[in-house]
Amino acid sequence: MQEKNKKYEGSGFKTPRKVWIVEDDRIVNQYISSTLKREGYEVKTFHTVADFESHLEKEQPDNQVLLLLDYFLSDITALDIVQKIRKPGQPLHFLIMTGGGDERTAVEIMKAGAIDYLIKEKGFFRRVHMAVDQAFEHIQLKTELEVSRLKLQKSIQKQKELNARITRQNTALEVEKAEKDRLLRNILPEKIARELMDKGTAKARYYEKVTVMFADVEAFSSKSVFFTPIELVEKLDEYFCAFDTIIEQQNLEKIKTIGDCYMCAGGLPLEDPLHPFKVVLAGLHIQELVKEMGAKAHKKGKTAFELRLGIHTGEVVAGVIGRKKFAYDIWGNAANLASWMVMAGEVGKVNISKNTHDLVGDLFECTPRGNIPVKNEQAVPMFFVNKIVPGFFADKKGLQPNRTFWQKASLISGLATEENKS
Repeated sequence: MQEKNKKYEGSGFKTPRKVWIVEDDRIVNQYISSTLKREGYEVKTFHTVADFESHLEKEQPDNQVLLLLDYFLSDITALDIVQKIRKPGQPLHFLIMTGGGDERTAVEIMKAGAIDYLIKEKGFFRRVHMAVDQAFEHIQLKTELEVSRLKLQKSIQKQKELNARITRQNTALEVEKAEKDRLLRNILPEKIARELMDKGTAKARYYEKVTVMFADVEAFSSKSVFFTPIELVEKLDEYFCAFDTIIEQQNLEKIKTIGDCYMCAGGLPLEDPLHPFKVVLAGLHIQELVKEMGAKAHKKGKTAFELRLGIHTGEVVAGVIGRKKFAYDIWGNAANLASWMVMAGEVGKVNISKNTHDLVGDLFECTPRGNIPVKNEQAVPMFFVNKIVPGFFADKKGLQPNRTFWQKASLISGLATEENKS
């Protein structure tokens, strides 16, 4: 318990860390409270909104307090409570617990400023203290970034006042800043890196329409036995670097790799109305590339990877996470459904959702799959993309779009009209 609190000493946090729980299910409330107390937290519990509001008359949550709120509380929601007690200029740190299956609610939670949300599903109680730990790390990071930003502002102001006397020092600082900028641009989108450098933090943003692609190596565990650990990493790097080239050609954003899974998206952080077409094209090119790489490997008698690939278009929240190693990530409906698309896909195929098909179906030859069961026994309409529709491609395989393709895509996306297209 002492060890857990030591990590926050000197960071502006009082110890033990404080968590206020508002949960009307007494059993859930008690279990969470006991779990957090064992982890070294100072916990206050409230079973009704009235109890919580009564306590607020005596003590308001400050920067040292994390609120853990159930989303539905009688005839009021947690977001109503947050709106009611939030004060201008004063940070309010909160996590919200919600039921599963309502991704739109999750997006609203993140838009309202929640650090994160917890879905009450299998393993929920095991994850509570980890989520709270991560929330305090998030709070600490924001605090440290704000302190760093203020220090940087003060330093710059001082440098301006003494510019005539410390020209060489300013030059050295500019070189250092340029190096940090270069490093950040290698791991973050340029717009986000610039914001992080300028302001010391990068604000999470909501995007109404983004196209997300997941690619997953089929039977990765069973194939990994044919490689040494170093060979396996080198092989994945070979594939993923080739994928990077393809998405760069389409001006898409690589989000991350998770083991043998590759994730990218179109339409963020810069808006691009053509992103559904570009992501689908990237998916077709990636599957074709994997087939070519596989054929070369088989000729040499070597093991090759095969790929399942899924695409979905929808809304997400995107932002920077991490304390020491920054990472740009996305959350929400589009990300979750894209992962379902890849799980329900087939080797060598590009599997897309109805949302994506409704946007690109006029330019791609697709095979309807009907409603495919996915997570939580839901059935989702899916389609396999075979190639570009005849008349709109410039190669024999139907994978390279011609000029007419992009003219039509621009019309569909609202970038052009029949009168002004060239």
